[in-house]
Amino acid sequence: MEGHEHFSHKHKLSFHKSFEGAKLTCNGCNFPCTGTPVYSCRPCKFFLHERCFKATRSLIHPSHPDHPLSLSPYSTYTSGYFRCNSCHEAGSGFCFCCSACQFDLHINCAYDDLNPKPTLNPTPNQIKLKSHPNHLLTKHRQVYCTHFCNVCSSVSDPGSEVYRCHICDYDVHVGCTSLPETIRGEGHEHTLSLLYVNPHPTFECDVCKGTIAQKNCMYMCISGCSYGMHVKCTPIQIKLESHPSHALIKHRLVRTHECDVCGTACVSGSEVYRCDICDYDAHVGCTVLPETVHRKDHEHTLSLLYVNPHPVAKCDVCSGAIAQTKCMYLCTSGCNYGTHVKCVAAKVPEKEQLDEKTFQLEMLKLQDIMKEHQMAVDTMVSSSQGFHCNR
Repeated sequence: MEGHEHFSHKHKLSFHKSFEGAKLTCNGCNFPCTGTPVYSCRPCKFFLHERCFKATRSLIHPSHPDHPLSLSPYSTYTSGYFRCNSCHEAGSGFCFCCSACQFDLHINCAYDDLNPKPTLNPTPNQIKLKSHPNHLLTKHRQVYCTHFCNVCSSVSDPGSEVYRCHICDYDVHVGCTSLPETIRGEGHEHTLSLLYVNPHPTFECDVCKGTIAQKNCMYMCISGCSYGMHVKCTPIQIKLESHPSHALIKHRLVRTHECDVCGTACVSGSEVYRCDICDYDAHVGCTVLPETVHRKDHEHTLSLLYVNPHPVAKCDVCSGAIAQTKCMYLCTSGCNYGTHVKCVAAKVPEKEQLDEKTFQLEMLKLQDIMKEHQMAVDTMVSSSQGFHCNR
């Protein structure tokens, strides 16, 4: 059987008119494809509806006319899902996206506007959520009022659909009813789990530094390091004190840039926070740097400075220059000890340690030579004292 290539999968796909009776899910739209034409790679359990297989790679869409939308085979966000700007539900399959504007559409939502045809399963009128277990929530379109989503704490604008408990005045975005139970973030080494209630009276989000209300859901590391964030801070824009003029938006790089916080490379294909207005980039990890740190080889606390205040500054770890436009850690106790952001946790280079050892060895050798020289002088003096000249 002839194979068909598709950009989203490494193997060729076989075309079948249908797989009757089998419970298959399309990897493009995440909806069932049983009884419909399907392209498949059965060893990988990879299946695509015919429409998802033939979807165009670029699309001018009426809901976002300023930029063309590109078809991505997966979410471009670290969290592994995106929020559809049409139905506001979470998605993890194919996505028509504009990376410059953080605008995303499910593949089915994009095509429904262009060629209306019911393909998505309708959302139920009533649901029950773990974050609000006492009552059912009913689908409701907000006509006049603005409310805050009790899951993510963001605004639910008039005209948008939400799930609402009228008894408790509890509102949830449609998309916030299907959040993943766990996510991984580039700024933290452990998996973060979804908590339906913030268990802490006061908790600061490790991404945006804002307070997480106890009534809201949050993502938290349960490995013991107390790292946590707002639900809304997983895929959205942030504000940095090192770049106060504009918000930075999470963006997947298509070419390598330099991080404007630490000065090292942001490699092509990685996610960064970016200000397109100023061409300013920051590693995800560089957006959550600690305000103060300690080094074993320095007695004072080092503080994070968002701009190097010195025209000429040298890193006391690597001896390299610290650019004025980059952040740095500096001792503010008066001794002017400072390091690059990238060097604050680094050891002194091995070469400097070897040079110090060599210096000590040379000093010992010199001391031995001086001792031998002194012994020779003492011998000469002693010999001259026993010598008498006869006239």
